[in-house]
Amino acid sequence: MKNKADPLVEFKIRGQWTHLSKFQVMYLGRTTDNTIAHVFRNGHQQVPVQIIIAARNANNELVEMPEADLKKINLVDYYTRTGLVDTEVIPWRVSEFDYYPESLQPSTININHIETANEEELAAIPPPPTNYPIITTPFTRLSSRPSEEETIQDQTFFLYLSTKNVNAMRIGASLPSPIGGVIHTCSSDAAPGGGADGGAFNSSLTINPVPPRHYSASDFTLTRTDYSSAEYLDVDLYEYYLTDHNYQIRRVSYTMTVWEGVYARYKPASRKGYFLYAPPPGDTTVRHVHSQVSWVYADIKVNQGWSLGRASLIRVYEIKECTATAWGGDGQATTVDNYGNESIIRFRSGDGNTIYLSD
Repeated sequence: MKNKADPLVEFKIRGQWTHLSKFQVMYLGRTTDNTIAHVFRNGHQQVPVQIIIAARNANNELVEMPEADLKKINLVDYYTRTGLVDTEVIPWRVSEFDYYPESLQPSTININHIETANEEELAAIPPPPTNYPIITTPFTRLSSRPSEEETIQDQTFFLYLSTKNVNAMRIGASLPSPIGGVIHTCSSDAAPGGGADGGAFNSSLTINPVPPRHYSASDFTLTRTDYSSAEYLDVDLYEYYLTDHNYQIRRVSYTMTVWEGVYARYKPASRKGYFLYAPPPGDTTVRHVHSQVSWVYADIKVNQGWSLGRASLIRVYEIKECTATAWGGDGQATTVDNYGNESIIRFRSGDGNTIYLSD
């Protein structure tokens, strides 16, 4: 007796898709159409937009849409069906930045020509998950001999949106059709929710941009530890971080006004030299070699608290034999927090021995 054909194998050889029976835009798995997603409008933070597809062939059988076609899906303005202003859409997540915590959404929604905006559910929504796949596995075997309906599932694709647009945007999705034209989810006359309604689809999401946060020196905490002290070198290790632990430093870059990466001050009368190092996040050890006594050096462990959003600074005091000649100088750090908000702070020293932060 001939074995019954495996429906999953049959499914994979049914041929090219020609139309869709489902085309849906979702956020955090919410089933309510045109829900609101907040995002800091800093160009870094992303919104994970979930696209759900059910593709069919000319015989109206469910088929698998190739990954190459899934990657042709784009996000568009719901009303104009054109590209989004001051907005980037990419098919991968920038994992160093967290998604917007919807529990912190602002009380006033900046809606720009939005017809419907369902925000009543937002306060009860937990923070978003920490990771999304680019493409999920579209097929699941639920039994040893599943039926077609048990075997074939919708396909899911994620697009990640970041923006600098100050206006709220109602967005839909579009996809070139293999038989000509464009399929989109922007048909306001169709029933909302992503199901086919006379060959048309109506599914959307409202992006509400939030002003970026900007930090001043008072938003940071600066700590000082006596790292080591010897005959020729005295080392202090500083750490600075955002005092509000809901926010963490995720990127930092430095500019120094004296030398490249080094601040030095020299006091001829006492022959004392002070050096400030601002190690980049990738560094875990900094070696300072005495400027005159080459066999004297200190290996300093830095950025030990980087995973907690703590960045390091080092102050080295050369007790003897110093010939450093630079006088004065400031350091500047461009910091980016875990939500992509960028700020600039400065490091200063009145006497070379103590570091402090300023705007």
